[in-house]
Amino acid sequence: MPRPINTKRLSKIRQVSRQITEIKVTGTLISALLAGATTIFIVFWRLSAVTNNFASSHEVLTKVNLLNDSPWWQSLNFLYGPYYLLLHVTYGGLTHSLFGLRLASVVCGLIAAGVIFYLSRRYYGYRIAGLSTLAFVCSFGFLALSRTAVPDAAYLLVPLLLIYALELLADYLNFSSLLIFFAIAAGSLYFPGAVWLVIIAILIAKANIVHVFKQLTLVSHIVLYAIIGLILTPIGYFLVSKHSAALLKIWLGYGLNGQAAALKQLAANFYRTPLDLLAYGSSRQPDYLRLGHLPLLPIYISVVILAGLYAVVPRFRHSTRFSTLLLLITASWLVVSLGVASIGMLLPLLIIVFGAGLAYLLKEWYAVFPKNPLAKYFVWSIVSAVVIFGCFFSARSYFVAWSNDPAVAAGYSTSIR
Repeated sequence: MPRPINTKRLSKIRQVSRQITEIKVTGTLISALLAGATTIFIVFWRLSAVTNNFASSHEVLTKVNLLNDSPWWQSLNFLYGPYYLLLHVTYGGLTHSLFGLRLASVVCGLIAAGVIFYLSRRYYGYRIAGLSTLAFVCSFGFLALSRTAVPDAAYLLVPLLLIYALELLADYLNFSSLLIFFAIAAGSLYFPGAVWLVIIAILIAKANIVHVFKQLTLVSHIVLYAIIGLILTPIGYFLVSKHSAALLKIWLGYGLNGQAAALKQLAANFYRTPLDLLAYGSSRQPDYLRLGHLPLLPIYISVVILAGLYAVVPRFRHSTRFSTLLLLITASWLVVSLGVASIGMLLPLLIIVFGAGLAYLLKEWYAVFPKNPLAKYFVWSIVSAVVIFGCFFSARSYFVAWSNDPAVAAGYSTSIR
């Protein structure tokens, strides 16, 4: 005879389950809101006042290039076309001030933070996505790039948007996702050195591209080619009309001087790039990315990135997601070492690895305490506290140490009108 069901016990189990679900939903919502609110606050807070409303020579050059009287098809700015187009809106259309000039970089930073949260949520879940986004937006490198009116701020977006496009195409395999993929790839070609990342992205997506192409109608083909052609025609015409080998080298990302010393410079840049990012900053970086020998990412992020690489590298052959990430990191590393592309290209990719490191460390902890909810809450409290304190000190290094650095005060001395 079957054993009677204990309805009271079943009801209690359901109640506890419901409470746990509510806690998870609340934690998810809090992580998303905290990451979003912090991002918006930190990129706008004292945007102009952080340098006493003065601009650096790099920002003055950005304004000069924007207001160049020569025809748009003859301007070197065309290499950073999407950024200057955005700048025409924020500075030319909204407000003629230092705030408006820097607003274009702020928009790039906000989009980058949003994509970081989206990708991290897909890979690791909401809570790690929230912590990864917080760590990203509070890092010195992100704050320096996203709050300075320089085209290099757009490099925060280039690899991220390519990964987003690859994920979108793999998910939907339809005309819309293919169009978005090629639109992002075509737009990325306006930035020096990004062509190599675009080639890698196309090779990764080759099977999906072929699959979708077989399903397209004649009208879809015409629309696809027309939109891609519309995006590529300006940069294509610009490069062809110039007939300049030097300009072509810049577009390819090659900025090494001489021939005999080029290999030596490449090796030195290749060696210094990860140190500038993770361990020990150098004078190679522009003044807005330099604070003594402070790396662009804080030490706690560097340590977790090592754990992330330990978790990701063995999965290179078995996971398209992580093989794509590692290929783009390697390609970006090489492109930055060529001397033209900004080191900011690597920042968001390393933050995704940071998320992998958090996920790996938590997984190892859960393996030791698989059924102890108190242990899980404890480790999440510790991890969250470390990231929040790390964010505080990282942000302080920018808003206090960098903004009061005598070298910064000397370099930021021009009023923008």
